[in-house]
Amino acid sequence: MKEQVDPEADGVERYVAGEHMESENVHIRKWGTVGDGYLGPAFIRGFRKGQVLYGSRRTYLKKVAVAEWDGVTANTTFVIETVERKLLQELLPWLMLSERFTKHSVQESKGSTNPYINFPDIAKFEFDLPPFDQQRRIAEILWAVDEAIQAQNRLEQSAVAARLTLLRETFKDRRNYSTCRVAEAGDVQLGQQRHPKFQTGEGSRPYLRVANVMDDYFNYTDVLSMDFADGELAKFELEPGDILLNEGQSLELVGRCAMYDGAIPGCCFQKTLLRFRPLEEVNGEWALGYFQFCQHFGVFASISSQTTSVAHLTAVRFKALEFPKPPLTVQKEFSVRYRSIRKTLKELRRHSDNLKAVQAGLLNEWTK
Repeated sequence: MKEQVDPEADGVERYVAGEHMESENVHIRKWGTVGDGYLGPAFIRGFRKGQVLYGSRRTYLKKVAVAEWDGVTANTTFVIETVERKLLQELLPWLMLSERFTKHSVQESKGSTNPYINFPDIAKFEFDLPPFDQQRRIAEILWAVDEAIQAQNRLEQSAVAARLTLLRETFKDRRNYSTCRVAEAGDVQLGQQRHPKFQTGEGSRPYLRVANVMDDYFNYTDVLSMDFADGELAKFELEPGDILLNEGQSLELVGRCAMYDGAIPGCCFQKTLLRFRPLEEVNGEWALGYFQFCQHFGVFASISSQTTSVAHLTAVRFKALEFPKPPLTVQKEFSVRYRSIRKTLKELRRHSDNLKAVQAGLLNEWTK
């Protein structure tokens, strides 16, 4: 669809930019307001409620969304509507999220630094077209699973809010506790730098990097390997209970951290991460909670250095950071409450992952 609009003259209230669309999420949770000063000349493509928006740049990100209201988007976002009585509109976003469609769009994309696809190349994609009544049944199942996923997400957001409330209540007024420096509370180590000389040795080991460290958990779906010399393993090999923090990241995410659970035997870590190993008189979950407070409430951002769009929580600045150190009994009391919330979040994420796997299986079975 190529309806052109003048956002202000035509009275359009909302716009959707690329950053408002989430990967593999058909729901638009963020948007901009026309007149907020952001809109550039590319925002001319009008869309209507029920139409599908597809990000044509870096299509491996799988940005496919269903409009829940009328608005405007940039001309780099395709606005798509099915041919009536050919393909059910409610099925279209799921088709465009399928493995085969994504593979097709990536292969047909042009450019290297910011690859893009043209609509004629999308239009070449072929798939089995079931009878209309079967399409409706498939769509009903996929949307039902999606509703279950959204319900899980709402529960997860509530648990995250409870976690942040506990962190704020515990650490906002740090004058309640005696303090030391981070370097006095645990051992801090920067990971090994990725370098061609470490790609061909005999000591190849898995390692974690920024892409693996989420907010209080690890994503192990894409773990890389490189060579670590035997003499360096004491510095770089992880132990359960180690806390890994992002050293270099965007300002709001710098210092994002998680506690290593020993999931990958012999795993090490890259220079983009800092490892904190608590001393005996420091409870690991107390330290984790404090570092997560620092990330979510701007402490790490305030002490980080910034070059272009990347902020760096250097080892020197991290070591010098004030660390609250009350008696171990106080730390353990916090740990009991915090562990309960973390366990709940872990279970919710597990259920969400299972539902997403069911959804992907149904979708890819149809489009294989």
